[in-house]
This record gives sequence, C-alpha cells and structure tokens, in this order.
Amino acid sequence: MITLGRPILSRQMRFRRKGKSIEDIIQEECGKRKVSEEELRKGNRRTLVIEVRAAIAHRSKEELRVSGAEIAPHLGVNTSSINRALAKMDQLRVLKVMHRVRIDVPKIMVTGSIRPANSNLSDYCL
Repeated sequence: MITLGRPILSRQMRFRRKGKSIEDIIQEECGKRKVSEEELRKGNRRTLVIEVRAAIAHRSKEELRVSGAEIAPHLGVNTSSINRALAKMDQLRVLKVMHRVRIDVPKIMVTGSIRPANSNLSDYCL
C-alpha cells in the first residue's frame, strides 16, 4: 500500500478498494438517524435532515476525498450549501479544540453565524 507519508491517502485508497461510495454513506447515515433518503434528496430543511446531510458531506469529504460539487447532487442541494456546511463543521472543530486546551473563546453570535462576535477566528487558531 502506498502511503506517501500521509495516512489519509492510504485510508482513501482503502475505502475506494472496498468500493465504498457516497450512496453507501447516505444509506448508513439515514439508517442510523432514521431519516428517509427521499426526504434527504428533496432538499428538506428540517433540522434533523440538515444535520444528516452535513454528516454525510463530512464523511464523504474525509473518507472518499470528494469535493462539495461531487457530493451536492446526491443530497439534493447546491454546491454552496455543502461547502458552507463543511466550513461550519471545520470551524466548530477548531472551537472544540480551543475549549479543550482552555483558550478563552469569544461568544458566538446568536444569529446563526459561527464566526465569533467582533473578532477574526483565525486569531484564535492554534
């Protein structure tokens, strides 16, 4: 197995060799969270469906190394929606790390934005 110094590449190759696809990830996540695939693909905006869609996008990006443009048609939304969901998950992961190492984190705006109020998130990244 070629690792090229990056474990992510060997992981990607392992998933592709097994024949795992976005469709497999969709079936797994919908089964786990009791959401119908039809509801997911029709662009439903119910909170649970949005969370499942974000989880599928994240797993597809991490496990299969596919872009938002490749994921979006499978989930019934546009590329921008997928990319925003992935960016939000990345920023939330940074915030969790900041909490774990006890860095003082500014309050998150209540407007649904994940950007800290009156500051630049990159100022707080490790």
